[in-house]
Amino acid sequence: MRIRSIGGVTALVLGLSLSLPGLALAQDPGDRPAAADAPAAPATLAPQVQAAGMTWRPVVFGGVALSGGRFGFSGSGFAVGGGVTAVNFLDREEFGLQIDGLYANYGEFGCAGCGFNASTFSVSGAFIYNFDQMDNGWQLYAGGGPVITRFNWGFTSAPLAGTYAGIQGQAGIRKNLSGNRTFGAELRAQSVVGGAVIALATLRF
Repeated sequence: MRIRSIGGVTALVLGLSLSLPGLALAQDPGDRPAAADAPAAPATLAPQVQAAGMTWRPVVFGGVALSGGRFGFSGSGFAVGGGVTAVNFLDREEFGLQIDGLYANYGEFGCAGCGFNASTFSVSGAFIYNFDQMDNGWQLYAGGGPVITRFNWGFTSAPLAGTYAGIQGQAGIRKNLSGNRTFGAELRAQSVVGGAVIALATLRF
């Protein structure tokens, strides 16, 4: 409390300062800080969706091959090969691509002891559809596409060769192992060289 004299008149000036939460007394609106006019809106983050993206993974396989034959002959033998598979094709987990090469040796093609041998080397590309993974971890898939086959045949003293184009269908089952590896089994059917059926064990890295 202060007592002052102004022009011979004694005035009692009471200086009172109150501080209450959320209350400001005798405050000129022009003196308010700009931040007090309105609370700052909280920053909002726009949702971000990151596509998995397509990745290429190597694959190897081996098994047995059966040929429907050519020139009246048929045969069976072993098959080996390898290639690459594209995972998340078009950013879709159920879509895939596969490009590979496959060598099959049918040995003495249909006439044991006569020296008539046959082998093939095929290059194929396939679109793969992956079905939903089962509760036990196995996953079915199926697909197909074009195939080009180099067919070597004939007697040892008179070998012949030809290149043929056709289509190939394939279906299989796979299971994830440790890391990015998957193990599975696959069955292929080719329309070239009189028709061929190939059963393979596969390993993808």
